[in-house]
Amino acid sequence: MMPYMLVIAAWFVILIIVLILGYFYLRDRKKRKKKDEVNLNKIEEIRRRRKLAHTQLLSLESKVYEKFLQLEAVTYTDGALKKKDKELIAVGIAVATNCESCVEWHISEAVKSGATFRDVLEAIEVGIEFGGGKATVSARFALEVIDNISKNTKVKDI
Repeated sequence: MMPYMLVIAAWFVILIIVLILGYFYLRDRKKRKKKDEVNLNKIEEIRRRRKLAHTQLLSLESKVYEKFLQLEAVTYTDGALKKKDKELIAVGIAVATNCESCVEWHISEAVKSGATFRDVLEAIEVGIEFGGGKATVSARFALEVIDNISKNTKVKDI
């Protein structure tokens, strides 16, 4: 009768361990989900504010802003470097200069131009190298943007 009691006790201990691990897994999952929601809200807020500023500057007929848009269009037109490659360069610069709005914009544009996850990741890595330690902060945000885009796009490789 004694071995059966040991088996029952062992199963009871295993059950307790599984319940504890399950609790921590679900708790951490809720935290990750909340963090993802905060990051999504931050990215969406950046997009919203950029669109608002764009609309306002156009409605104010800002000559400087109009010239900036022309400069941007010419800069990112295919030439010796393709638009995708230019956008990836801009991702690295945005990470190095810690410009979150720039990071979001240029990652989105790079993906639209055919950049893969690995392409964007390597551009982020160049920005880290160029910008040193402070660029790792921008890199974390850039990874959140990639994650956001990958969840909201049909592109399989991002």
